[in-house]
Amino acid sequence: MKILKASTESARECANYLAAGELVVYPTETVYGLGADATSASSVGKVFLAKRRDTTSAVSVAVGTVAAAWEIAEFNAAAEAIAREFLPGPVTLILRSKVDFKYAVSKGTLGVRVPDDSFFSELWRAFGKPIVSTSANISGARDPLCAADVDGLLLGSVAALVDGGRTRYGRASTTVDVSDGRAKVLREGAVPAERIMAAVAAAGL
Repeated sequence: MKILKASTESARECANYLAAGELVVYPTETVYGLGADATSASSVGKVFLAKRRDTTSAVSVAVGTVAAAWEIAEFNAAAEAIAREFLPGPVTLILRSKVDFKYAVSKGTLGVRVPDDSFFSELWRAFGKPIVSTSANISGARDPLCAADVDGLLLGSVAALVDGGRTRYGRASTTVDVSDGRAKVLREGAVPAERIMAAVAAAGL
């Protein structure tokens, strides 16, 4: 496993690892993520093995822009209101999926992230496809907020770890289910639930 500093060059190197079916650990504004090619069932399967995670529990997918998120998921009015206020940023939206990502779609829904992080943006541009977005930890363990927090058991399964320093928010993203057109906060994280609901209410929903 290689340890890299966050840079344009390391983003390109990690993109090559992803294209080869390998896993990488990357920084975001919330927690460090374990990434894989979200369009490859074998690559995503490695994520579940590395995390010791039950494959019935879907993982989220991250892209670099809100426009790219529209291409893979169905945005309704509530999702649009939240996206206008908080994306890119520390919010995961649960939406109806347009794409059957293996292990990522659960009952037709997909968790979508648009991280507000410069390294992730470069990684996504270099790779050109959706990337798995799940915390870089063994399932049930604490979220890694810096490179040193990432468990050695997990690192044995990855090609590279990108050190981008301590995360900006120090908390996981706030997860909001808007798949049925109504907003329901499933996990309060970096964005308080009250702000999510206020954005929806301000849109008259």
